[in-house]
Amino acid sequence: MTTGTALSRSHNHHQQQHEDQTLTSSSTLSNSMSSSNSHYSSHQNGTSNPSPPSAGNQPQISAPPLPPLQHSANSQSGNSNQPVTTASLSQLSSSATSSAGMVDDEMRHPLENVWVLWFLQASATPGKWEDNLKIVHKFSTVEDFWSLFNHIKPASQLVKGCDYCLFKDGIIPKWEDEKNKQGGRWVLPIPKTIKEEVDKYWLETLLCLIGEAFDDDAGALVNGCVVSVRPRGDRVSIWVGSKEEEHLVTQIGKKIKERLKLKPSTMLNFQAHDDAITRCNSVTKNMYQV
Repeated sequence: MTTGTALSRSHNHHQQQHEDQTLTSSSTLSNSMSSSNSHYSSHQNGTSNPSPPSAGNQPQISAPPLPPLQHSANSQSGNSNQPVTTASLSQLSSSATSSAGMVDDEMRHPLENVWVLWFLQASATPGKWEDNLKIVHKFSTVEDFWSLFNHIKPASQLVKGCDYCLFKDGIIPKWEDEKNKQGGRWVLPIPKTIKEEVDKYWLETLLCLIGEAFDDDAGALVNGCVVSVRPRGDRVSIWVGSKEEEHLVTQIGKKIKERLKLKPSTMLNFQAHDDAITRCNSVTKNMYQV
């Protein structure tokens, strides 16, 4: 069974189980925005942490409540504006591993690539950018992904200045990385007027990447994606490893636009990393547009 088939087949099962507040080994990836919207609503309403099942009705895998990122950051006061510490990220990764580990290996649905979720902590104090970038968790199966995603704070609830970054294993989410520096990113700005859309767009982008929604040659160019929470408006970006292969780069942009069900009037702009570096605080030039 291919990864795409497994992800598609598991979709409807995960949707039903998620509504019953039970995470099973058939946890799914969405193939449509309408399905993502339903999942997003449950996540926002706090129903993604399933209740333990009753005796005699034990599912294939029960998911004990894991500490959401916001709780780990400051469980005493519940203030989500407190910084996330390395210790809390380690706790989250350990908990996600423990939950996902309850599924037998032969029951898991492997992904085509190993992925790493990173967290960039907003900081008001001077320091190296890399000091605020931390690995949250690494995963390689459908079950591992949902175990992690269902127990971290939604992007819309992050402190301004924070990022979530999902990249293929071995690629650091920074322009200067060897596999990024010759590439660029497709950028979708999300105005404050529709801020509630950021979680749906972010989830659908994640599913698009880990579900290998692109043709082989285009998919090989995709390195990762980032959601950035900023005072002037959030944005979701998809990073590719080469800016020169226009046909493949635009193919990626069109697929993202299709999967996010964006209006024809909504433009996605592609910006080269080297241009962004040289321009620093000035406006980055758009290289392609779809």
